Amino acid sequence: MKTISSDAPNHSPIPPLQNRIYQSHNTTPAEILSISHRMFVFSPQIVLTHQVPQPSLYTLSLFQKRLKELTSENQRFVMIVNSAGTRKPDNEYRKALVKWLKILEGRLIHACVVTGGSRVLNASAKIILQIVGVQNATFLHTLDEAIEIAIDYRDADIHQNRKLA
Repeated sequence: MKTISSDAPNHSPIPPLQNRIYQSHNTTPAEILSISHRMFVFSPQIVLTHQVPQPSLYTLSLFQKRLKELTSENQRFVMIVNSAGTRKPDNEYRKALVKWLKILEGRLIHACVVTGGSRVLNASAKIILQIVGVQNATFLHTLDEAIEIAIDYRDADIHQNRKLA
């Protein structure tokens, strides 16, 4: 079993945010930075995102921009999304998320979604991923479980690509 300590080099603390809906007109530059830095490269080919308390189209656009900064255009990666404790996204957000995930098709090795056991978040995430056709997804209770699974999927992908080369 792999263990990841909280002081691992790329295990960033979660930037604090208020529990409110962030929009372009009511978000300060410091908050934009805090939101963007909730997405980071945890380790090679693993991107970790701590969802904001109340997801909005604006925060999704910040995450989209951040992912472009963190990965090359054709790079394959595992995505961990920590949604535990967040509000269920509205229909507009889900539709935009579906479009974005379709763009990532072929690059996304596996999605690990941390819901903290929330049945509402589990159902919402499963529906979104099914619509997009993402079949490689795991829904987990804790971030530690997600990290362990993400590492396994990343390592398997690396091993598979070496065999093909």
